[in-house]
Amino acid sequence: MNMKKKYRQSDLIKVHNYAYDNHEDIARSELCGCFACEKIFFPYEVRDYVLGDDESVSALCPYCEEQAVISDASGYSINKELLEAMRKFYFH
Repeated sequence: MNMKKKYRQSDLIKVHNYAYDNHEDIARSELCGCFACEKIFFPYEVRDYVLGDDESVSALCPYCEEQAVISDASGYSINKELLEAMRKFYFH
């Protein structure tokens, strides 16, 4: 029996917004994840950020260096199922 959670497209789009200008979210999070490489990690592992033209500050993944980091401050649980759904939606 397949127990994987199905995420609606609208949820994936909402979650994606948390990968942008997320430095404050990262600072108050307990767990982060990257939907490019599907790694789960602690906020203190994030070392690099990218500064946008609009002065936004977005985290880069400490493993693959993609700007695809989300955190549990988004209100979504960071887990493999969510990261896999996000990767499939945005990188395929």
